[in-house]
Parts: sequence; C-alpha cells; structure tokens
Amino acid sequence: MYLFLCSLFPLAILGRFFCGKIVCSLKVSNAYFLLIFWGLVAGSITCFVDFFFVYTSDASSVNLIRESGIYLLWKELFPFLICILIVLFSRDDVEYKVQYLFPLLAGFYVVYLPYYVFSSVLFQTGFGLFLLPVIMLLFTVGIEICCRVLVYDVATVCRTKKALSKQFIVCVVVCLLFLCWLFILPAYIWAMYLVSMYTSLWWVWSMLYCIITVGCCCLFIRYDIKQHCGNQAARCDCCAQ
Repeated sequence: MYLFLCSLFPLAILGRFFCGKIVCSLKVSNAYFLLIFWGLVAGSITCFVDFFFVYTSDASSVNLIRESGIYLLWKELFPFLICILIVLFSRDDVEYKVQYLFPLLAGFYVVYLPYYVFSSVLFQTGFGLFLLPVIMLLFTVGIEICCRVLVYDVATVCRTKKALSKQFIVCVVVCLLFLCWLFILPAYIWAMYLVSMYTSLWWVWSMLYCIITVGCCCLFIRYDIKQHCGNQAARCDCCAQ
C-alpha cells in the first residue's frame, strides 16, 4: 500500500529526465539532479519545522472554505514560493529557469508527501495513499508545462517586439485559467475529503481533476513541441544560410 505513495514521485523524476533527452521541448538542465537535491532539502526542512513547531489536529472538519485555504496556502503555494526563491538565485535566463520548477517541486514532494500522509490517520486510506500522490504529481507536471508555455510565448513576443496577436492573448488567458484550476481544485478536493469523507463527492472531483488535467497537459505539450521545435528548426536554418 505504501509502495505507490513512496515510489510515484521518484519514478516521475527519472521519467522526466529520460523524456527530456527525447523530446526537444522538454530539455533537462545540466543541474537537474542538483535541483532535485535542493527540493529534497526544502522538503526535509519543512517536515522538521512542521513536526517540532506546528500543531496539527488529526480530526475531520466541517468548514470547507477554511480547509481549502489551508491546503492552498501550505501544500501548494508554500512549496511553489520556495521553488521560486531558489530559482531567483540562478543567473540563467527566464526561459531556462522555468525548467527548474518540476525538479524542485518533485524533490520537495518526495519528502513532504509521505511525511504528511504518514503523520495523519485520516490520510492512510485510498485517498491519501493513491489519489493524493496522483493529484500532486499532476499538479507538479501541470505547473511546469503551463509556466513553460506562458513564459516562452511572452519571451518570444518581447524578443521579436511584435504586436500582440489573438493567438498570444488566447494562450495567456488559457494558461492563467489552467493555473487557477491546478491550484484551486486540489485544495477543494482535499477539503471535500475532510468534510465529506464518507460520501463519494471527493472521489468524483478527484476523477474529474485527473482527467481534465491530463487532457490539458497533453494539449499544452503538443502546442509547446510545435512552437518550440519549430522555432528551433527555423533558427538552425537561418544559421545554416
């Protein structure tokens, strides 16, 4: 039962590494495993502080909004901001820094997610051992893909100094909506589980989140490959001439 929880993110990290060598738009930085290490360090420090200095009640709640806010703040925004702070110390350009998000977030959740599930009896169930790891992995993958597409398109417009096209505006709006989906839905599902754990509501929302997120990620990857690889080929042709 615990094998899936503990092995999902490490396997995803290795899969992302080998996938980056095959797909041109998913290139992996040279410091990939160093970034994983810093993610592990950030996760370990967070677990240490949470264990010794933060009190958490092992009881279900009836306040959906409160529980959603807690999850959104501490389980998503907090690790995301930690990764942003680590990225800011890099001297690489913005397009390259976006590649840091997945290894940093994945390294963080490799440590933090098992600690969080094991520290609460409420989450040592099918939701905590199977659904929650899948949801957080999709959250991590979606964040990287969406930010990469958004940053790449914005950087391309700034570099070429072209007028804002309709396609660009639509892409930015879709990316922002998808980011809201990635952050808000897991928090709502987590709160729904605490509030209505004896019903099937959290199960329905979890399946809906997984299906829609996977579909959107596939569309974003296809768009990213088309844009990124196409522009790379065009630059190579220009250089050859």
